[in-house]
Amino acid sequence: MANVDYIYLYDEYEEYFNSNGIAVIQDFFDAEMDDKKNDICSFQFNFPRDSTFYDQIREGRFVRWNDTVFIIRIIEEYTQGKQHYVSVQAEHIMFELLDAFEPNFASVQNGKPADVLAGILNGTRFQAKSQLSDVFKVNIPQTKGAKLSIIDELVKDIYAIRVCTGLPDSSGMFTITLLPAEGESVAELIHNRKNTNQVTRIIDGKSVITRLYPYGSDGLTLEEHPDTNGNLYIDADTIGDYKLPREASVSFDNIADVQSLYQAAKDYLERNKDPKISYEVDVDFLEKDIGTGDRVLVIDEELDVRFQMLVTETTIVPYGNGVQRTVTLEEMIPSADRLIADIMLKQETDTGIRRGNVWTEFVTVPFSNEETTIDFSVPFKTKPVINCTVIGSESIQPTVEYIQSTLQDIPVYTGCKIHAPSGSGQQFCMLAFGRV
Repeated sequence: MANVDYIYLYDEYEEYFNSNGIAVIQDFFDAEMDDKKNDICSFQFNFPRDSTFYDQIREGRFVRWNDTVFIIRIIEEYTQGKQHYVSVQAEHIMFELLDAFEPNFASVQNGKPADVLAGILNGTRFQAKSQLSDVFKVNIPQTKGAKLSIIDELVKDIYAIRVCTGLPDSSGMFTITLLPAEGESVAELIHNRKNTNQVTRIIDGKSVITRLYPYGSDGLTLEEHPDTNGNLYIDADTIGDYKLPREASVSFDNIADVQSLYQAAKDYLERNKDPKISYEVDVDFLEKDIGTGDRVLVIDEELDVRFQMLVTETTIVPYGNGVQRTVTLEEMIPSADRLIADIMLKQETDTGIRRGNVWTEFVTVPFSNEETTIDFSVPFKTKPVINCTVIGSESIQPTVEYIQSTLQDIPVYTGCKIHAPSGSGQQFCMLAFGRV
């Protein structure tokens, strides 16, 4: 268990933070640690100005409390009556990356999240880790700026949660982990009649959607889906609860067939059709500490419901012989990109394997001409998604021209033409994925 009775002060050159540092602060008061999801993680405390370590407190030095390292940023002095005090405001050591400028971060196409994060962190005391599926690819343009700002753009783009360890490992490296938007599962629950001092329940209906207009790639809509009666939208079963439809749109840029678009839209609407419920909870001492980015089970007996909820903010203050932890919990709402990733994970990508009416095929053919025609083994009723590579030259970027025909008066795609510069002995690989 972390020692919260002392604050340890370190100089600007400390790497390991496993000693008592240059001073141990005992007479502090009004300490508070606040951690918001993908936002600030700060620590503030006060102490008497006549403390022996007063001259050691400087901007840019480090303090450790509750097994977490912070950088001192602001020092204020104030008077109450005849007493003089000092107020210190610090932020998590991860914000050291705001001072690390990246002059020219190369563009990334279809990169793995962990690899991209590692590239951003190169040359710092931070290392990368990811719990995201590799199906979830990263695409960011060439950019420059503070490393933490680039990380925050990455996190926003892939709809992830960034968390950083409070202390470094034995080599002095802190670890920044990318978590799915659903958080990291914790074997703990919050019960409004068991282990909470106070529960504030907030019901917010501002983001309710009862009629959704989904869009796929290349302007794909639901108009041709048999269950929509030619409409561009789908309705939630709660649409009658409101005088007027609450309309919204969502884009699934990686979905190229109408059935996948319909399923993704249904899942998205299901998660947004009701008011969002959040809780602010003063939590008693639990068997396992919970923090920002954790996923917990909430049992609300008054509402007779159970929720899987995400901790989006944690506030910690000293209390008795330990700490009092107040957490803000919100329902987990996946983004459109996360739904796409889930759909892709459920579908097969092996040669000739069919799942439902999804067909994937993988072909490798000799490539000796500038144009090669490939006939699909089955006709695709929607334009398939095609990834192609020419073995032997990474610089070659093939382009695809779809071959369209009709089948029982229905437009179908029966093959494709691949255009690329050629070379002797090269082979062409193609993966096609779509509905048949």
